[in-house]
Parts: sequence; C-alpha cells; structure tokens
Amino acid sequence: MQELDTIDLPDGRRGTVVHVSSNHAMIIVEVGSELIDYTIEENGLKEIARITVAQRDTQTVW
Repeated sequence: MQELDTIDLPDGRRGTVVHVSSNHAMIIVEVGSELIDYTIEENGLKEIARITVAQRDTQTVW
C-alpha cells in the first residue's frame, strides 16, 4: 500500500493513512498489524471497521 500521511488517532496512537476515498469521506489507516477504517466527521474520526493483517509465512514449503 502507498503511504500517504501519518496522523494522530482518537485512541492516542499514530497511524499511516494508506487510502482515502474518492469523496474524502473515509480513510484507511495502518497501525502496526491492523487496518482501521474511519469516517471523517465534523468532530473528528469515527472508527467503522478494524482488520488484523497477518504476515505471510515465506518459509512454508509445500
């Protein structure tokens, strides 16, 4: 994913914006192993979804 900006999140952590919706109403932020979807509202960000991303195991032999 392309890194767009680093921002402060409502929970006190910092995250990297990796996607902005075409109408700028939603963003996806990467924080460690999580991707978090936020809507952008007048009083700040509102979390709408959270996904934990696992790293690929490149050592597995089939």
